[in-house]
Amino acid sequence: MRPIFPARWDWPSTIGNFILNFSALDVALIEILKRCLPEDKWAALRKRSFQERAERFRDIVVHDSRFDSHRPAFLAFLDRLEPIRDLRNHLAHATLVRHLSEDGQSFTQTLSLPRDVHGLDPNDAREVTFDELFAQLQPLADLTSQLISLGNQAGLK
Repeated sequence: MRPIFPARWDWPSTIGNFILNFSALDVALIEILKRCLPEDKWAALRKRSFQERAERFRDIVVHDSRFDSHRPAFLAFLDRLEPIRDLRNHLAHATLVRHLSEDGQSFTQTLSLPRDVHGLDPNDAREVTFDELFAQLQPLADLTSQLISLGNQAGLK
């Protein structure tokens, strides 16, 4: 799967692109969960957070015999999902911060959580650069494709 691309790349378009593509991954997960769960359990889970749906899916993969032949691939997928989910959460709560270089001649910009902007050791704060965010667009699209493919292989169409 290819990510949806905007006409130009800047911070807002890249953040928005990532969020939209993450939503496509969420829809794929929702569709698989709907096929795996009885209606009453599905109704309760569908309003929960992405993290709760992913955790419930992991539980299904581990315990449901329908996943026996595909379990290692689904578990590998779920392991790859965690850092992407963490990045999505970071984006949802971050602010764009400008940093003056040590020589005072240039600026860099990062997405940082408001609590990390002042007063923390930079090694303790997560700062996402534009290049780091941009580099995650294709892995996110690949995860969505992998989930859809695995769902199809496991008969969860």
